[in-house]
Amino acid sequence: MHIRRLTFTPCIGTVAQHLVYALCGSHASFQTHLKAHGSSRKRHRYHRRDFPDTLTNGGAEIGATPQRGTEGAGATAPPPVFTVVPTAHINMRMESQVESYLRGQEKQREAESQHRVSMTVPKINVINVPRSPLKRAVLDFDVRGQQVRAVGQSKRVKVARALCCMHAVQLIDHFSVDAAGRDDAPPPLEEEVISAGPYGLPSMHSSKHLRRPSTPSYPTWEPGAPWENYVGACEKYIRHQQQQQRAEAYAQLRIPPSGNPLVDRAADLTQQQRQCDNLALQKLNNEILHATKDMQVVRISRRIFAATLLLDGASHLCATGVASTLREAKQRCAMHALSILKLVREQRLQSGAADDAALPSNTSSHGGVSLSLSPRYAKLLDFFTLLCDVRPKPSFTKEGKKYTCELRLDGTTCKGSGINRFEAERNAVEGALSEMELYDERLQAINSIISRYPKIVPQCVPTVKLPEDLGEAYTHLCGAFAGTTPVWQTVPARY
Repeated sequence: MHIRRLTFTPCIGTVAQHLVYALCGSHASFQTHLKAHGSSRKRHRYHRRDFPDTLTNGGAEIGATPQRGTEGAGATAPPPVFTVVPTAHINMRMESQVESYLRGQEKQREAESQHRVSMTVPKINVINVPRSPLKRAVLDFDVRGQQVRAVGQSKRVKVARALCCMHAVQLIDHFSVDAAGRDDAPPPLEEEVISAGPYGLPSMHSSKHLRRPSTPSYPTWEPGAPWENYVGACEKYIRHQQQQQRAEAYAQLRIPPSGNPLVDRAADLTQQQRQCDNLALQKLNNEILHATKDMQVVRISRRIFAATLLLDGASHLCATGVASTLREAKQRCAMHALSILKLVREQRLQSGAADDAALPSNTSSHGGVSLSLSPRYAKLLDFFTLLCDVRPKPSFTKEGKKYTCELRLDGTTCKGSGINRFEAERNAVEGALSEMELYDERLQAINSIISRYPKIVPQCVPTVKLPEDLGEAYTHLCGAFAGTTPVWQTVPARY
């Protein structure tokens, strides 16, 4: 076989061309190879030109109306500014709360519209961030007639959807207040990434000569300096100290300090149990429905896993488990959660306050009311709105960081306050129902029905065949106080 002689040259590109020319065997085949390579690069360039990078901000202005398009040649949208959320503060149950709110809004529109039109609930779309391993979840919906967009991003799709729903709740809180502006709308959310070392943690066996990341110095304020810069430096210093404490605790397979005395005390009780409870996950599922599904596990390093479960978002009751295996981390997290629930029960018994909002609730309520309504009031409100065709009408105001809800329910007006819109509406609904129970005969009759048939839920009334005595009780209740045929018999499709 005849091999062509190649001349030596220091240019790498020339050597590559000679090699391709020698392998192809002829100059014509070499030109054909170059044309094919150029056409493939041209196709790739045309593909990127036809589909520009419009996902830098989710395709729309965050927290406001989606953008129609940029004006002028070469105009690009500014990248969004995300708020970093620690992994322990991510509420994985927020998606069900947002879905309940959206379904309630669609049912209300369908009830107010004259024509029966089937409306679809907005869905969360997950997209890939270009040139990044991040996943971005986007939800477009409207609040009081204003089109808004919620965005959350993370490396995992499940966490990105949870962050998107958390941002949606913040937008609902913001735009529920009268005269709320778009300029001060809450920014989108992003999961915090631990980046202190090769695996996210400082290695315990690393060399002394390796350079550690610089620690920010203790901030000091100088007279005449801008106060905003000093506040930003303090926040950065505190955030770095918290990350360093978490990293050191993870490296030692300990639960990091949370700042909540109840959570830290439960962590001490969990650390004292050296043997891992293999039935902890089952025990936790018996206490909280689908608790193990709401757990999220983060691989801190090659042999360190951290599992977290947010029990309550308002008080930041979060259970954590750290271990060398994924299953043991989940079991440790379940043990920590059980210890927290035990301490909460003891605290309730000692204080006698049975209405503390320390434990999550898995019951749903009517429309956009929060899922944290107590089971008794949630069932009572659902029966009241179903049988008597009465709907609560809330209005919101904001004073500082506190929301106030003024709710009108069948002529009764009651106010409630909270840290967000849902908590304020929940307190207002519970206050209105507790007041109406004293004199409203309809609620008293509903309470008697609930006490006789505790397993009957309002969602089953329009669809199932009820017992004869229960059906007569419903008919008597609706006919006696409403004077008309029961709503659940005339229009069952509305519910």
